[in-house]
Amino acid sequence: MTNCFGNECEIKPYLELYKNKEYVKVREWLWDELYHQGDIGTASIAWVLEANEIFLKQTDDLDWDYLGFVYRVMQSLEYYNFIPCPDWAKTKYRECAKKALNHAMNHLPEEPTQEQQLSVLCVTCAITKTYDSYTLLEYGWGYEAKIMELDF
Repeated sequence: MTNCFGNECEIKPYLELYKNKEYVKVREWLWDELYHQGDIGTASIAWVLEANEIFLKQTDDLDWDYLGFVYRVMQSLEYYNFIPCPDWAKTKYRECAKKALNHAMNHLPEEPTQEQQLSVLCVTCAITKTYDSYTLLEYGWGYEAKIMELDF
């Protein structure tokens, strides 16, 4: 598997960190190695698929950033067509996004934070392929500063 720069990349150690809820370390790695200005690699797609199983088991401390990463990978595949989707992922990544969104909605607090709202919005736009609508919404809601802070 390759990272966003085309270099060999191993995701298994980070899946272990993710299982142990070491979200900060994982988040840094994701945005440094698996996504850069729209560029992704096969490891980025594999991460979405494999990390989804871990995300679906989270109940009290959801990693809301995972949804933003799902959005960015789907956007790179479907909207920007940065790389062709490998055959092994073509029928899986969209279903992962749907399951992740359903799980997030089931755990969305009564008073969600901006990060939680934005995360749900991101993956909803990816599933419905409304990438342009998401861009309009982020500016309309004044989230551009928050997006930069969250690295979405």
